[in-house]
Amino acid sequence: MNRHLTQILVAGLAIMTFTIAAEPRALTPKLKEFIHPVWSPDGSQIAVSQSGYRGVWLVDSQSHKMTQLTDANAAGFGMAWSHDGRYLATTENQGETIPRRTAIRVYDVKGNTQQLLSDFTTRLTGTLFWSRNSQGVFLVGHTPLQNAFFRLKNETPTVGLDFFSIQGDQIVSYNTASQIMTTLGTNSRFLNLQISPDGETYVCEKLGGGLRIGNQTTVIADLPRGERPRWSVDGQSIVYQIATDDGERILQSDIWRVSVDGSQVTQITDTPNQIELNPSLSPDNRDVAYEELTSRQIFILSLTP
Repeated sequence: MNRHLTQILVAGLAIMTFTIAAEPRALTPKLKEFIHPVWSPDGSQIAVSQSGYRGVWLVDSQSHKMTQLTDANAAGFGMAWSHDGRYLATTENQGETIPRRTAIRVYDVKGNTQQLLSDFTTRLTGTLFWSRNSQGVFLVGHTPLQNAFFRLKNETPTVGLDFFSIQGDQIVSYNTASQIMTTLGTNSRFLNLQISPDGETYVCEKLGGGLRIGNQTTVIADLPRGERPRWSVDGQSIVYQIATDDGERILQSDIWRVSVDGSQVTQITDTPNQIELNPSLSPDNRDVAYEELTSRQIFILSLTP
């Protein structure tokens, strides 16, 4: 495989671009509108959804065999793997009425069982994140009343858990036992918060453009552009997209990667005729899965020779 690496210094950041000769491998059939790939922590499977985030499929990362896990409404929007790769948590909608009634469901992909962790209610809004010990999931909302921890059945109760949350125009650290919030960042509005696998660091989008990386004590880095960030399994880097739109539709998008300290930025794709979205790194950091908007497919691109 031929590969060329160029490094440029821009505003103190090492900007690197790869020219990759290998072609990406199609993971899903063309024009079936599969979206939002999320690689399992053990690397064996990739969870994907379909247009409108309806349903979840598990795709074998080697054979590409697809197995439908559920056809529930909106199940693919907030799906999250447990850190041991055994469980996949989803939020699903019941019916088509508004306001929608939502519940949290967890699938044991090893044992082919499932647990409903909450009742269907209009009060469940937010993003799912697993606790570090994979005993349950946080529902991170936009007000203190929307923050909650849902423990898996037969797991020992855990108290005093901390997680990050967005409250209005602030990023906060929230403790489930004391319900105390500590403000970590202001001066901007944030969305699409993503918490690192060890729970110590966050990345989120800044409204109006760019990414912020931070932890409990400091803002680590602000990037001028970037959307849809997702952590590597080892927590050492973040993949994301940089997209251009006309206010109504996406015109162009490429995949980028940044180190956790924000010092090294790498452009992974540079393809004017393709629109790559929602990247997800394999656990060994050797491949990246993404959706391609024009073909409505999921692809895997090798990052190593």
